[in-house]
Amino acid sequence: MTTASATGMNKKSSDFITFLAFMLMGAGANWIAIAAISQQTSYFINSSPQGLCVGSFMNLSNNAGFLMVVAYFFITRRIAPISHVISAPIVFLTGAGSVFLAIGYEIEINNISILLYLSCFFAGAVGAVGAVILPQFLAGFQDDLITAGCAGGNFGIVISAIVGIIQSPGGADRFSASIYLMIFGILLITPLFPFYWIVTNKIGLRDSPPLTKGDVEIEETITSNPISSNHQPTVFEVETRPSEGNDRQSEKATNRDSINLLIDQLEINDPVALPPMHNSQLMLLSSHYIAANRLTFVANDDNSLSSSLPERIAEKILLLIFKNISKEDLQWMKKALPYALALGLCDFCVFGIGNSSAPFSFNNIAGTSSGVFLSISIEVGSILLFIGDITTSWFRLPMWFTLPIMFIITLIDILTAFNIIYLSPYALVVFCGMNSFIEAHILTTVYRCVATEFPQSCNQKVARLIGFTDGFLNTLGAILSFLVVISLAPC
Repeated sequence: MTTASATGMNKKSSDFITFLAFMLMGAGANWIAIAAISQQTSYFINSSPQGLCVGSFMNLSNNAGFLMVVAYFFITRRIAPISHVISAPIVFLTGAGSVFLAIGYEIEINNISILLYLSCFFAGAVGAVGAVILPQFLAGFQDDLITAGCAGGNFGIVISAIVGIIQSPGGADRFSASIYLMIFGILLITPLFPFYWIVTNKIGLRDSPPLTKGDVEIEETITSNPISSNHQPTVFEVETRPSEGNDRQSEKATNRDSINLLIDQLEINDPVALPPMHNSQLMLLSSHYIAANRLTFVANDDNSLSSSLPERIAEKILLLIFKNISKEDLQWMKKALPYALALGLCDFCVFGIGNSSAPFSFNNIAGTSSGVFLSISIEVGSILLFIGDITTSWFRLPMWFTLPIMFIITLIDILTAFNIIYLSPYALVVFCGMNSFIEAHILTTVYRCVATEFPQSCNQKVARLIGFTDGFLNTLGAILSFLVVISLAPC
């Protein structure tokens, strides 16, 4: 074997180990704890006085964990930032602890499984806080490792589904829920080890080529004053003669028009017409300005913010979430809102509403076999969550196509739960699985977009916005479905 081939094999082996390490780490700051507990829903329905309503109570307790996200924002805004070296281990250990807590599901006070619902609360808190801190942490790593981190959580959910298939809760019940939960309590401690390995050795960081001294000077010139005071206008520049008392506004207009005209030439790929420029200057212009499609100078222009009502409302909300945000970052936050809303609506449908309505849907169409079909649905959905994540490495489905499909499937599930329509339980299993695939695919697509389409200076803020919006809409869906359930069912 040649030295070159041996080096290639070692690199592939190292890349594979790194990918697995990110998957295992991502499993800790994810929804595995609540997924493992939810796998036992059919078991709890058969053994709890709340019957079919157990799923809705568990879902509400799970989404109440969003309160911990609010607490996290309060601490990081009002007191001090929390390092990932501190927050991540707390999240990992809380996830493991929540699963161990669920082992006491048989302990009841006034026919209410207090420990079960407490475990759902802490498991939901782990998922909600993880949805905020994990994207922030992963944003500085390579694209495929972002996919690995997101897929790790859903791969763990696949493992929970496989063990659930062996156990068959609500069916054969080959071993108890306590044994099942103990297995995953132990497994959820392991993400601590790859996390510290990655942080200590700085594994897989996103490449950022160092700038030379000359490049730094060029960058400072471009970002601070693209047209120097002694520069003679070219055919791409608009020369304006500032009048007395209006020097600053005229200088802004000159800079904005000059760079926008230069970008026009870059966009139409007309290098002959470009003024003489150093390669590094072109590279910096491309990275700083063309990525934003158009130079807006929002950081320097006090009157550049939109005055439309929806955008003013969006700005107010963003300013409540973030402290001391610059006007430039505010513009990027507004660009991120569609991503945040898309992901939030996904989880509103799949986890906010679907987790509460599914037990009633299967009960209406499957009768005495409803527990078996509910378990199968959860297990199939768990596997498709992982597949939806991992497929983002090869293709990305457009959201204009996937979101309407998700809304239609959610509507079918709701109508089935109200016994308005009837369909085969196998068809409902397929539909619920499709929703799980779409949710995971959109989630990982969004987080990859955060890392690649937004400046590194603000992508952690964008990730935080997306995590907050996702948790809020998920919780809203759980509250609405809970109110419907207790009004229609004898819980």
